[in-house]
Amino acid sequence: MSMTKKNLLKSVATLALSLGMVVGMASMAFAAQKTVINHVNLHFDTSEIEAGSGEKKIGVDSSDEGFDVAGEEGVATNMSGSRWLTGNVPEFKVTLRADEDHKFNTSSLRNSGYYTLSGDKVYFVKSSGTSNSLTLYVKMAKLSNGLTRGDLKVEDADWNEDTRTATWNGGNYANRYTLKLYKGNVLLTTVDTTNSSYDFSNYITTPGNYKYKIRAYYDGSYGEWATSDEFDVDNDYFNDHNIANRRTTAGWLRDNTGWWYRNANGSYTTNNWQLINGRWYFFNANGYMLTGWVQWKGAWYFLNADGRMATGWVQSKGLWYYMSGSGSMLSNTRTPDGYYVNGDGVWVR
Repeated sequence: MSMTKKNLLKSVATLALSLGMVVGMASMAFAAQKTVINHVNLHFDTSEIEAGSGEKKIGVDSSDEGFDVAGEEGVATNMSGSRWLTGNVPEFKVTLRADEDHKFNTSSLRNSGYYTLSGDKVYFVKSSGTSNSLTLYVKMAKLSNGLTRGDLKVEDADWNEDTRTATWNGGNYANRYTLKLYKGNVLLTTVDTTNSSYDFSNYITTPGNYKYKIRAYYDGSYGEWATSDEFDVDNDYFNDHNIANRRTTAGWLRDNTGWWYRNANGSYTTNNWQLINGRWYFFNANGYMLTGWVQWKGAWYFLNADGRMATGWVQSKGLWYYMSGSGSMLSNTRTPDGYYVNGDGVWVR
């Protein structure tokens, strides 16, 4: 090959290499010229999110240049069920994508100070991402139903004396009422109802002064207690209304919730033990008999399926425990028959 041809080929190769380097350097220069996004401003619209709503998205936009908000929305991450409930703290995921000539500041995008959140109030939770895209999580304040106790005020708590029925005006919001009936200062019963009256004729069976307390409920909120006027019942009332004046008979009663024990004076035990026919039973805060394990004043007790307090050996979920003569569970000791029970009261074989 002649020197001229060699020189020509070398020149072409050198030119090609030079062009390649120029293109590469231009590409690097272009990449290096991307504008860094050092702060992100976002505006939020959460007006559709409230207790009772099934909406899962919030509006998110920005007047900033250099990035887009995916879908111009935030998507809920923690809705349980089909609607938001009072007390929920809704959380949303927002995705941002940088334009071709912009990039996010990766050393700052995880910090709350990188963002200004305006519009409806939301709070920074966390964020992560790359120079090209990032994911931001925000949350709202705890949801309420917007009602005050005044909105759930019960008025005109009164009696229909002919039928021994409690009546009242509960306003427009309540969807349930709790009533406590008293004879003098003795609590006779606690009931819940969705109606605006309640028939207490099964409890008003002997002469005395009766009254009830009532409060309204709606979606996690309670109103103030209201107290009715006294309903004075004497023997003449029963005669005038042709109603048998009978003494309440003590005994076990059962309703849709469970078993409870009505004493001879019409009262019932709540959150305590009661000795009935030589057997101990425990009743919860609403007066219903409990079964299974109960903790009382630092000790554990076991109640059989019929509610009777157990003594001696009992088996629960495949494990054996020993209950003392007073019913309390033994632990870290030997039982009267010589077996060892550990700190949880379980027999160690």
